[in-house]
Amino acid sequence: MLHLFSDAELMLAPDGSIYHLRMHPEQLADTIILVGDPARIDLVTEHLTRVEPLANNREFRSVSGFCGAQRINVVSTGIGAGCIDIVINELDALANINLKKRTTNLHTRSLQLLRIGTSGALQPDIATGTTLITSLSLAFDDLAYFYKRMQVVADDDCRNRFAEHIHSEHIPQLPLPYCVPSAPELVQRFAYLGELGLTFSMPGFYAPQGRMLRLEPYFPHFTQMAQTFTYKGLRAVNMEMESGSLNGLAAMLGHQSITFCTAINNRSHGNATTNYEQAMHSLVESVVSKLAE
Repeated sequence: MLHLFSDAELMLAPDGSIYHLRMHPEQLADTIILVGDPARIDLVTEHLTRVEPLANNREFRSVSGFCGAQRINVVSTGIGAGCIDIVINELDALANINLKKRTTNLHTRSLQLLRIGTSGALQPDIATGTTLITSLSLAFDDLAYFYKRMQVVADDDCRNRFAEHIHSEHIPQLPLPYCVPSAPELVQRFAYLGELGLTFSMPGFYAPQGRMLRLEPYFPHFTQMAQTFTYKGLRAVNMEMESGSLNGLAAMLGHQSITFCTAINNRSHGNATTNYEQAMHSLVESVVSKLAE
């Protein structure tokens, strides 16, 4: 029996587009590049042809373009797991729900979701400007626990080993993480672009990532604990805020996902740069070129 989605479950804009993204199903491509900053879309479109704007609502901006013969979308997500929750669910709705009938489609469509962003490097030998590729994400945002299928896609062994690594019984207030790998096919395809590693996906930018301004972090040594964690031969290479929720939702919904980040600071040395445009430009160019093959 088909489920009929109510107006409150499947929210649509007055023109019939999906509520936040304001996109229509016919605008959706099979491959989507995700960026956090809406302004970064312009950097991606420099490498595309036949670019067409699709929608622009709040932090969610989208365009369509071609890399070679392949049509792709570029969509901005904003910052953090909450925005990823909106974007991935609505992209999936565009792919797999009939918005007019408010029922799921008979055939499931799988999307390729490639996130390009920035992050802080964890290891002392990683220079700013380095491309870091998330092979596995250990997430502390709790988002995936609100979805029933999380236990199907999560790597509980990774979570348990990290709990042992930090002796979590002594810090029971620490959120329970979940661990989800990026799509193996995408990891294999794009591995040559940078360093593969484990990414810590955190629910905030300041205390969750060990930063202190006027509020002191509850876990001041968490970053150092993260730096020394390894799992299945992967060392922890960076911290950011979206790869965990992206991998979790994509896997539960049957999509493929991966995250590429330019390192813009190094937590071991305490240095940072805001002049990373060329490194980001090179990363985008490499990703788009590979997609065009």
